[in-house]
Amino acid sequence: MSNPCGSATAGGEAATVPVGGVEMAYRSVGEGRPLLLVHGNYGSKRWFEEQLRDLAPGWRYIAPDLPNFAQSGDLPGEISIAAYARHLAAFCDALGLDDLVLLGHSLGGAVVQALALDEGERVKGLVLVASASPSGHFTSEEHIALLDSFVGNREGLHAALAATIPSGLPDYFPAIVDDALQMRAPAYTGNARALAAFDVSDRTASFTNPVLVVRGALDLPHLITEEIARATAAAYPDATLELWDDVGHSPQIEAPGRFNALLRRFLEEDL
Repeated sequence: MSNPCGSATAGGEAATVPVGGVEMAYRSVGEGRPLLLVHGNYGSKRWFEEQLRDLAPGWRYIAPDLPNFAQSGDLPGEISIAAYARHLAAFCDALGLDDLVLLGHSLGGAVVQALALDEGERVKGLVLVASASPSGHFTSEEHIALLDSFVGNREGLHAALAATIPSGLPDYFPAIVDDALQMRAPAYTGNARALAAFDVSDRTASFTNPVLVVRGALDLPHLITEEIARATAAAYPDATLELWDDVGHSPQIEAPGRFNALLRRFLEEDL
């Protein structure tokens, strides 16, 4: 099963690779400089379906399932953003990825920030989409107490995830819910607590490569507000902020043509 070379599919290379005792699943499409696409909470590589279909020339897009998610194995030990980032760094080592650009969505935005600040020499740029801020993301204890009710709850997950894609669900949305149902039970509350404990705000000034921050005005009020997005952009010396009025928490799914064009410009002009 462990095959870093993978197998050819219509969507590119699908494979697993052993990383720190965890089998990590991923898809890889294209050839050239690597762009790593990192999903958010309840997510999977499927949240980047639209990007894997529409590559920037000269770039290889790689979308993994983080440990604890979808088709990857369990994260060993305590759940933390740092632990996810360490496994992502080891994933890059296993695939021989260097000269990286990292794109993180939601929780994945925290993970890629942690990785970029730990391994700044090989990270040449960041794209943060509806991302947690460098000082983490607070979830009330009252809300955390409700999260375990989503374990194995397809109807509940369907409703919760649909609310993060308010401008229209893609035809593959049932598969997105299937992937969410595979998230490991400890991660339901563990990820929320990990985001609350995450804080790299005292280190962001050291990352001087380009950063692109994207936020949709229709995002849920308990997720990424405009204030959070502005604070994230302000934390980095060379950051650009994109505020879109007509999308919510998932711009890469809700407006893929526009998002892919923005991403392509960032990759071609800023890096």
